[in-house]
Amino acid sequence: MSRTRESRGVWSAISVASACAIFVSANVLGERHYRRIDVTTNHRFSLSHATSETLTGLSGVVVVSLTLGDRDPAKANLLQLLEAYRGASGHIDVSVIDPDHDANAMRDLLRRTNTDLAAMADDLALVVEYQGRHWFVTTADLFGADEHDAARLIPREERAVTAAIRAVVAAEKTKLCFTTGHEELGLSASSRGSIGPLGPLLARDNHELSAIDLAAADAQSTLKACDVVVAAGPRTPFLPLEAERLASYALLGGSVLIAAGPTFARDSSAAIPLGLGKVTEPFGIALDNQLIIERDLNRVMPETAGTGFFASARAHDVMHGLLGESPKIGLVSARSMRHQATQGAAVPSVLLLSSDTATARTNDEGVSEWKGPPPMTPNETRGPFALAMASERPKLSPNDPHGPRLIVIGSGYALAGQTFELPPVVRGLAYVTEGAIGWLAKRPVLVDVPEKEATHAPLILTEGGLARVRQYVLLWMPAAAALLGLLVFLRRRSTERRA
Repeated sequence: MSRTRESRGVWSAISVASACAIFVSANVLGERHYRRIDVTTNHRFSLSHATSETLTGLSGVVVVSLTLGDRDPAKANLLQLLEAYRGASGHIDVSVIDPDHDANAMRDLLRRTNTDLAAMADDLALVVEYQGRHWFVTTADLFGADEHDAARLIPREERAVTAAIRAVVAAEKTKLCFTTGHEELGLSASSRGSIGPLGPLLARDNHELSAIDLAAADAQSTLKACDVVVAAGPRTPFLPLEAERLASYALLGGSVLIAAGPTFARDSSAAIPLGLGKVTEPFGIALDNQLIIERDLNRVMPETAGTGFFASARAHDVMHGLLGESPKIGLVSARSMRHQATQGAAVPSVLLLSSDTATARTNDEGVSEWKGPPPMTPNETRGPFALAMASERPKLSPNDPHGPRLIVIGSGYALAGQTFELPPVVRGLAYVTEGAIGWLAKRPVLVDVPEKEATHAPLILTEGGLARVRQYVLLWMPAAAALLGLLVFLRRRSTERRA
């Protein structure tokens, strides 16, 4: 009997030891041969071939810092996706910083990337760093709207993360040169009219901002270092020499963004040319010297007398995600433009369009007295009018990623600081400007990273919402159940007495 017990004890010990050995071996093999299996129906956490190629080409460590709070519904999905990145490459280092509890770590991150905390803390989702360069991913970059169902979102986390990795690994800072000398918007927030919060946003996206005087003696050499030249809301005409230098820069492979409303003479109310015909004509665009008056009252902004209105978007890479009814794209004091078919010119694409009922006039006489859209004059022409256009010429070399590019937006407010401070539902013009700069700055659109299937939008509860849910669950629902039970009890009691 004792031998039987001893035999059972030995076999038990062997079984426990074997189980421990199997457990340890499984962990060692799992550590050395890491594999993840995505069992989601839409394979949301499986990396595409394009992303795998990007990760394979890494030669140094890329640090990805996740900066979403625990209550953000996007955090859990991002953690799963970043785990897939880390599993696919040993060069990805993921760190998690909770801005609500790790204030010092968050402050150190923003100090290390030279970023303004006030400008970035609210919408920052990820920071990608590589060899002193950095790239920011915001919460708006993670999802796209489903045009057919407002309650569903299109996950774009992989596209955003892969784009950020490619940007910090392969690209230097993009230099944006803002023209001066024509009463343009200033780069400094302290100036009377400036680009305001757009400056920190551009710096966040690895852009370097500088001013350029096209009339200066060294302007041509300065232009060579510019990736994009921006004319931000000029209110006085360009000199012929300035236009010629800018046109030469553009035709030699440069990219130009012009955001300008109509310009009026100082001594009269007549519209005058901006002086940039030499720049726009090779791209097939002609600027009209006229002010657009929107007469569709459903589009007119309050207290603008028809000079401020909401435009319609047209399909283009710049307009990605802006083809629906929201966000609205509002323009103030806008000019029109048209396709000018000249020999050798490119064929532009329309980005923004007015309504059919809009009209155009060549002066703003009495504009301060208008209480609403002014009466039509015999010289006014009817719409629809093109309010923004994009154009690209043929490549100068087969190895170039694309040819010379030009975008014209018919309102100087496209880069104004107040445009980027509007509520998201009416901030469409700001998004158009961001898309235009990205398209001109030769930032590749990640069409090789496919979009995932649309999913239901996450439910986000604020502190007030959580308090209301707690009140309903702990107070009102039990009280309603108790009241219903009391009514049933009284009803049954009364019927039993009568019986």
